This record gives sequence, structure tokens and C-alpha cells, in this order.
Amino acid sequence: MSLPYSDPSNPALPSPLFSDLTAVRGDHLRANNAAIFADLIQLDTNSPALVALTTGSFKTAALANANTYHGRSTFSCTAGVSDTPSAAAWHISGIWNPTDSSGRFIAMLDTSLETWEIYYSGGVWGTWTKHYDSNGNTFSNAFVDAYNTTATSGGTLTLSVSSAPNQFFTGTLSHTVVLPVATTLQQGFAFYITNTSTGTITVNSSGGNLVSSIPPSTTRQFLCILASGTNASSWFVSYDAVPIGSEMDWSGLTPPTNYIPRDGANLLRASYPGLFAVLCGVTINITNITIGANAVFTSNGHGLSTFQCVSFEGTVPGGVTAGINYYVTVVDANTFKISDTMSHAIATTYVTTSGSYSGVILRKSSWGTADINHFNVPDERGIHAVGSGIQGTAPGWAGTLANHVGILGYYDEDGMQGWQSGSAYAGTTYYEGVLFSNYQNSAAALANYGAVASNSSWQGVDYKMTAVNDGMNGTPRTGKITKAARVGKMKIIKYQ
Repeated sequence: MSLPYSDPSNPALPSPLFSDLTAVRGDHLRANNAAIFADLIQLDTNSPALVALTTGSFKTAALANANTYHGRSTFSCTAGVSDTPSAAAWHISGIWNPTDSSGRFIAMLDTSLETWEIYYSGGVWGTWTKHYDSNGNTFSNAFVDAYNTTATSGGTLTLSVSSAPNQFFTGTLSHTVVLPVATTLQQGFAFYITNTSTGTITVNSSGGNLVSSIPPSTTRQFLCILASGTNASSWFVSYDAVPIGSEMDWSGLTPPTNYIPRDGANLLRASYPGLFAVLCGVTINITNITIGANAVFTSNGHGLSTFQCVSFEGTVPGGVTAGINYYVTVVDANTFKISDTMSHAIATTYVTTSGSYSGVILRKSSWGTADINHFNVPDERGIHAVGSGIQGTAPGWAGTLANHVGILGYYDEDGMQGWQSGSAYAGTTYYEGVLFSNYQNSAAALANYGAVASNSSWQGVDYKMTAVNDGMNGTPRTGKITKAARVGKMKIIKYQ
């Protein structure tokens, strides 16, 4: 707005036309009022008039008003108007660009917060896109959050309210993350921290309290639930829904993303750090090793099981090779011996050590290792799994709990419960299926058993029993293993 006089606040300034101060003041006021009124008239002319629509097409009306009111349009539409987001009462406002005949319109439902948007460009209308529902919840095709990557260095990354929500860490070292001061955030503010390095990411609150430690190949969400305080209680940590090492059956030909078959494959530690941590991440320190035959290893409260597969790292004594498989025989809660093969462990043949050692650790690598850099995944092709440990609820035959035992990583052969069969003679008649404990040397006592032959030539000859059709259950199925009815599935494990 432009006024006739540069300083209307001081009407006492001398005027070239009037010498009377009162007249000068009145002149200034009249001139300024006239200018203001003219501008208001122009603004009113430029303001869009509300176009009330009760029938017809909104799009048609919008095009008809495209070049009026300096490209601004406002419409009220009843439920009878077409080309709106839905058959309801809408208030629609839009802006046109006369240069390229394009425009955008926002439609707001009269009775709630529901909001939609549409565009017009190149003579073609787009489609209505929903932004908010009736409760004000936001709709979008995609929310693209900022991304930041950090190479681990053993240092510290301090986040703030302006930091990218997605934080990725790469490399081979560990790193520390300090979350923002909670008072600078709104409740519901979240960071997603992904550790693709082989080290550990330690996440602390702004006050230095541990919130979570993130292992390799893991993503965690850190959600601000209390916009005050400086400790871990201000944050909620959402862990992976499916942790690394989770297993399932798969009916497809190839595993889904982040899964591999449980086929006994030998994997490089550096390539599968998360899975290595799950399968082989538990270690114990060896405090003493006797030197000589049948060496005894000491680690107080070792928690090992007989026949468990382990490996060793550090400066090991002669007779022991770092990184390969050994099989444990427990002596007591603090000591054990090792064998280089499972058959030697069963036969109680133990390693002989020599020389010296230092800094030896035992790694519980139940599924085996090939060397210091590789580890094995379980091999479950064609076999069933059994729970590890000793069953303490359902006793086996004669109440012996030890009949139900599973050793983690131990591949057991198939078998069947022990049983007896026998035969007996009464005179010169051979009877099949008789237990020796039931034998009585009389034909009457054996009347319930089937007589196979009545010939003295059978005596002293081994008789081979063969499974035959009993007339009710069909021909017996036989094979090299004892098995139940089953179907083949791919056994897979999550590695990241």
C-alpha cells in the first residue's frame, strides 16, 4: 500500500499548498484514508468469492473459475455435487497458475478432519489423494525418513532432535551412541539404529545410563516415552520380532531373505557375525590344563555336557589345535577331558597334551567348526530334532529319566526300544515267538503258540523270523531306519 505522504504520523509538517496546520492535518488524513480505502476495494476484488455448488461437477466449476480472483477459488459442495472425494458436504479451496493452466485443490469435509487433495495439469485431472482421516490421522504413500551412516571407530556419536531417524553403523569396531536429552523431544520420537558392523553398538541415555547393546546384524527402535529425565526410563527399546538364529520349516525352493538352509554348511565368521554370535558366542576361560596323557581341563562351573562339541582359542598346548572340534567328557562341575572325535569320546580315549599354554578359552561351538575362522550351521537334512537336556517330566520305560536325553549338536542314530523274541520245542515240535521265560517242556503249555514244524531236524538250527501280513494292516513296510510317516521340508535359520 502506498500513501500520498511519506510521514502521515506527523501532519504538522509544512505543506506546499497550505500554511494552516489544521488544514494540513486534515489534508493528510483525507488523502491517506482514500488510499487505504482504494487498496481495500482492490483486495476485496481479488479475494475469491465462495462458489456454492449443489449440483453438477466440481471439476467443471473449478475450470470455469480458473482465471478469476487471481487464480484463487473456493467452493462449497453439497452431497449432490460430483467429482468430489465422496458424496458428502465439502469445502474446497484451490490455487491456479495462469501461466501453465495448472492447479491444486484441498477438500475438507465439513463435519470432521478428513482432508483430500487433487491436482490439474496439462489438461488432465489427477485423482483425489487422502491426507487425513476423520480423526486427523495422517495418510501417505510413503514416509521417507532421513538416513545417516557411521563407520565404527570406537568413538561416540551424540544424537540430537535434528539427527536422522535412521542410523546405520558399518565397519569392524564397536561404537557408542548417546541419545538426545529427552526434554528436547516429543513423546513418540523414535530412532532406528542398525548395526551392520561386526562390533557392538552401545546405546546410552543422555545421562550416561545404558539403554541397550546392539549386536551385529541387528536393528532396534528407540522410542521416547517420557519427555523428561536423562536415564534409560525415558526410552522404550523395541527388539527384533524375529531374532537371529530363529528356525522354521520352508516349503519353497529357495529360502526367504535373511535365511539360509540348515544344511551343515561351513560359514565364514566375518560374513555371518550375528549367527556366529548365536551359535558359537558363549565362551569360558580355562584356568588349568594338566600336561600329559588323559589331560584334564579346569574351568570352575563350566556348565558343559558329556559329548558336547567345543573348540579352543588362544595359545593352546601341544596335542590341541585351535579352532577345530573336540568332544567333552565331564569329570565334575569344574573339570573335564576332551577327545578329538565322538567315537573316541564314547571309547573314553582322551587327548594327550604337551608343552605350555596361555590365555586359553573354550568356545561352546555345539555344531562344529572347521578352523579358527569358520563355523557350522546345524545339518537337519532328513532327520528330526529333539530337545536338548534330560527330560524330567515324562519318564521312560521303568521310570528311568535318562531314557529321554538330548545333547545340543549331537547327531544320534535311529534306534528302537529293546525287546526279546524266543522259540521253544516240545518234543520234536518247534514253536515260534515264545519267550524263554515262558518255556515249559510240554505241548499243553505251548498250545497258544504257533507250531512251525514237527520235525526233529529243526532242533539246533537258527530260525529267521520275517514280518508278514497279519490280514488286517497290510504288508509291513521295512527299510534301513525306523521312521514315522513324514514329509520333506527345507529347514532354514535366520542369519541377520
